[in-house]
Amino acid sequence: AAGTVPGVGELGPPILGRSVHLLPLAESAARTLRVLLAIDAVISQNPELHEAWDLYKSVARDRVETLRRERRRDERTESFERMLIHLDCTLMSGRSFVAAAEQNFDPGRHYREAD
Repeated sequence: AAGTVPGVGELGPPILGRSVHLLPLAESAARTLRVLLAIDAVISQNPELHEAWDLYKSVARDRVETLRRERRRDERTESFERMLIHLDCTLMSGRSFVAAAEQNFDPGRHYREAD
C-alpha cells in the first residue's frame, strides 16, 4: 500500500515536507564539506600555524592558571577555556571535517533504526 515500507510499516507524514527539494540541500552540504576538508589540509600542512597556536595556548593557560590562583575565575573564563579546548580538538588539529561528520543530526531521535 502507499505510504508503507516493507518490514517497517506505515510511514508518517514527511518530516521535511513534500515541497522540500533535497538535491540543493545535498549540494550545499557537499560544498561545505569540501571547504572543511580544504581548511583541515591548510591547517595540517602549516608548521608555523601550529607553532603559533602552541604559543597562544601556553599564554592562555598561564592566564587561566593565574586567575585560578587568585580565585578570580568566572563564567567568561570558563567559557573561554572550553572554547580553546574545542578549537584545539577540532579546527587546530585538522579535524573540522570529522567533527562536522560526527555531529548528532538527530538529537530528538526522530529517526530510529527498525527493530
